[in-house]
Amino acid sequence: MTTVFTFVFSALVLVVILSVCSDVVMRVYLTRKESSGEKLTWWRRGSSQVADTYHELFPASRLPLFSALALWLLVALCVVGLLMFLSKAL
Repeated sequence: MTTVFTFVFSALVLVVILSVCSDVVMRVYLTRKESSGEKLTWWRRGSSQVADTYHELFPASRLPLFSALALWLLVALCVVGLLMFLSKAL
């Protein structure tokens, strides 16, 4: 049971790290693409707005798709972890 928990926890950490990295990459590309003097506005906006704008400017990229799916993957992995914990407690 410990190896399964280790696997689920490692998957959670990996999803979080990849989600944060993809968000940072999208913000960096949008900051570079910004032509006005307010380049730091992308760092104050929400992730969904950044992903939507990034998808409009770079339609072939998969980063916004991963950004949207990362939350649901994280929720699913948390549910699996919680069910494992509850099944062990019973």
